[in-house]
Amino acid sequence: MDAFQHEGATYAVCSVRDCSDRAAPHVIEKDAVERLETRLRTVLTDLTLMVQHAPAAIALLDRDLRYMQASRRWLEDYGLTGNIIGQRHDELVADIPDRWFEAYARCLSGEIVRNEDDSFTRADGKVEFVRWELVPWRNVEGGIGGMMIFSEIITQRKLAEIALRKNHALLEAMVGQRTAQLESSRDEALRASAAKTRFIAEISHDLRQPLQAAALLMSSIGKRVPAEVADICEKAETSIIDASEKLNGLLDASRLEEGVLQPRIEAFRIGEMLSRVARTHRPLLEAKGLQLKMLSCDLEVESDPLLLARIIDNFVSNAIKYTEHGEIVVGCEIEGDAARIFVKDTGIGIDAASLDHVFDPYMQVDNPTGDRSRGYGLGLAICRTVADALRCKLNVQSTPSHGSTFSVSLALANEMRSGVSAA
Repeated sequence: MDAFQHEGATYAVCSVRDCSDRAAPHVIEKDAVERLETRLRTVLTDLTLMVQHAPAAIALLDRDLRYMQASRRWLEDYGLTGNIIGQRHDELVADIPDRWFEAYARCLSGEIVRNEDDSFTRADGKVEFVRWELVPWRNVEGGIGGMMIFSEIITQRKLAEIALRKNHALLEAMVGQRTAQLESSRDEALRASAAKTRFIAEISHDLRQPLQAAALLMSSIGKRVPAEVADICEKAETSIIDASEKLNGLLDASRLEEGVLQPRIEAFRIGEMLSRVARTHRPLLEAKGLQLKMLSCDLEVESDPLLLARIIDNFVSNAIKYTEHGEIVVGCEIEGDAARIFVKDTGIGIDAASLDHVFDPYMQVDNPTGDRSRGYGLGLAICRTVADALRCKLNVQSTPSHGSTFSVSLALANEMRSGVSAA
């Protein structure tokens, strides 16, 4: 401090400096440590609460593998009870595999270690599957103070995966076995089909000649006997010709299935074909006292006339077989851009449950016992085979005790399609 005079007065000059930064070092360090300890206690409290209430299995261990904290899920998964803080992990969980201690050592050396698919055997012999991860934690000095273990017991999921793999392997084996069976059945069916084709071809060849000879014989006899006998011979001749045609139809259907016979598509008038079919069936119609009503039809279609006639012939034969009184109507009509040929009868009809199966082989609505003396039910099955080859659509409508209507729809000839479109 200095003093000086001015105008008879004495003044003092002082200087003041802040020296708080020169406080004792131990005072500053103590305050910082207290703040750091408070912060650490807060962090540890938060960490403890987080670990305890975590929905996963978590354990915090020190370097000696002593528990510092563990979640409730960890205690449940490893069957631990009471206060485990300060106790050694390897003493509480006695079934730890030796390889895990190697992983612990690696983690305490600073490495993060994990295993997504591991297992261990409990003391009671139960095998548990588990996934785990080890993460080292560091103290305030920066050194590794221990490790945190994240664990998840995945036994149920693993057993489900194993069961799924077993089921998959079993399913593959079953599929392989079934495939082999199907292939064997297919080969057997192909062999049977080939044998059937050969049989039909051979029997057709053997039977057609006697039938043709019988028809010629009946024709010859009819010319040498009285008129009333000649009429009987004519009907017998017609029936023999009809049997020969049915045999040819069966042979054609077999050839179509095998791909040996190919349809010969051409344009022709339906009416002429229907008249020929009707003439073939007149003797049987008269024998049963049935009326055949032919509706005029001038439609021209594109198909194979001989194969299409097979379908209509079987429709009429079927109608005669199941009709005891009334009439059978044969006709055609335009249905959109197609022609629909139908055969309608007043027979016994077909119940709704059988409608979807009338075109199946050996299906006879009035013969559930399969009595072969009443036929084999192949007529309508032949119709389906021929229709598939001609790309026609078959249909049946029926009411039990009132009759049925069978129909086949096919393409109109080009000129007629043009006319329908123009109309």
